[in-house]
This record gives sequence, structure tokens and C-alpha cells, in this order.
Amino acid sequence: MVTVYFVKVCVGRNIIPIIKKGIIKSSGNTILGADNKVGVSTILESLISYFEQNNNLPSLEIVFTVSEESGNIGATKLDYSKIKSKVGFSFDGSGEIGSILIASPFYSRFDISVIGKSAHAGSPELGINSLTITANAISKLKIGKINENTLCNIGMISGGDARNSIPEIIKIKGEVRSYCEEDLLLELELIKNTFVNSANVLNAKIEIDIVNENAGFNYDKADKDISQVSVILRTLNFTPIFIKSLGCYDANVFYENGVKIINFGNASKHNHTVDEQISESDFIDISNICFGVMENTHYFKMV
Repeated sequence: MVTVYFVKVCVGRNIIPIIKKGIIKSSGNTILGADNKVGVSTILESLISYFEQNNNLPSLEIVFTVSEESGNIGATKLDYSKIKSKVGFSFDGSGEIGSILIASPFYSRFDISVIGKSAHAGSPELGINSLTITANAISKLKIGKINENTLCNIGMISGGDARNSIPEIIKIKGEVRSYCEEDLLLELELIKNTFVNSANVLNAKIEIDIVNENAGFNYDKADKDISQVSVILRTLNFTPIFIKSLGCYDANVFYENGVKIINFGNASKHNHTVDEQISESDFIDISNICFGVMENTHYFKMV
């Protein structure tokens, strides 16, 4: 008798980083974790370098959060009453060196259950097909980029019990992101009404749960803190690149809690895949930017 065991490899564990031709990456079976160990390493390296050169440190508050990828749990649960700073800096952007994230969206997730009535496939008239209702509702919605400010995505659809059964319950998981909070709320209301109206046609039920995950932010290029950061970048021979991202970050949660975060691109590539990487030169450059910020904290509303 032969027993075969299948072992699922977790791509976030047992990471073995290697450097090949100036590129830092994993050995190939896991992610590298550059997102966002680059930011952590950058801050630690800059603190060490600053102390070695000055035998002291500027007045700073250093915050490392956990679970940013799974609901910004660390930033959400942080006790902001312990933070005195009004301006902070993060190195979590996916843009190239010199990029500054000036906009990130308001973000809400939604869970919808379409509840019909199960029946044998041979007697469809006895059931209420939740899949038909779901398909009808989704066909009336615009999925993807709705306009320059807003997008809607449905990432998971599940339901049904058997091939020869009318599905009673279909569950949908999706999200809406927008630079404009009003647009986000309007889109959520549209989604809700569309599903309710589709369900009413067949006397089905709808359960909807909407969670507002985080607020958005939108900085003007002329903002004094953005302008000062641009000066620092130019002093270091980097050209400022202003980026609006539809991704969300811990920076959103900090901003919502009264701490303005300026997020720099760290030039890591192919995040969340086994091809994730960052060049040694880019890592040195983002560390130099962090060091430059530490040298100029007196220009910002820090501690």
C-alpha cells in the first residue's frame, strides 16, 4: 500500500532571499516579501545610518503595523491617542523611485446573499432560481472602471448544492473604490437597489452587508508638505512623480485618524508573486530618500 501526501506550500513562509546580478529576489518558490519589508528595512537602515553620522536621532515616532494586506488590522486597531505627529512618511507605494502617492480611494466591501427557493431541476417552476436573479442584477451593473474616480469589482460568486438542483442561495463578494466619497456611496446604493429590484421580480430575498473599510485622501500637488518632499527629492537628484492609486494602504487609515501620511514608491516589482523583486540600487535609493526626510523633519508638523 502506498500513501501519497500532498503538502501545500505557503508562499509567505520559508523565504530564502538571493541576490543575482544586482536583483534581490526569492529562491523561486515563495514571494520575496518586498511588499513591504522594503519599507521596514528602509526605516531601520536610515535610523542606524543617521545615528552613526550624527550620534543622535531626530524627534520621530516610528510605527510598524501588521496585517495590512488583510483588512489593515494593525492600522485600524492602533491607539492613535499615543501618536503626537500630524505628518508621517511611508515607503509602501508600488511606483518607481521618486514617486509620491497623492491620492488613494475611499473603499467599501459588500457581501450580498440572494435567497431563492430550492427545487429539483426537473421541476424548475417549483423553485426560485437565485442564480438567475444574480445574473440579471450583475448584467445591469457596470463592473470594472466606472469613471475616472470610481471602480466596482465582484471577486467571488458561490452557491448551489447539486448539479440537478435549483440553487437556493448565491453569495456575492465585491468592492467599490472611489476618490470621491459621494460617488462611492451612490454606487453602493445603485448595487443595492439593482439586486433588490431583481429579487422582487421573482419574490426572492436579499441580504446585504456593506462595510466601509477606509477613507480616501487626495493631496494637491501644491500642498506645502508635498512641495517640501519634492524639494528633498530634487536635492537627492530624483524627479518627483505624482501618482493617484486605486489601491488602499495603511496611509488611508492613518489619514482617517488625523495623521497625514506621505507615501513613497519603493520600486519593488511583481508583488504577491514568486517573481517579486527589487534591485539593490533601488533599495539604496529609497533608503537615501528616507534618510533625507529624517534630515528635514523640522520642515514638517512632526512630534
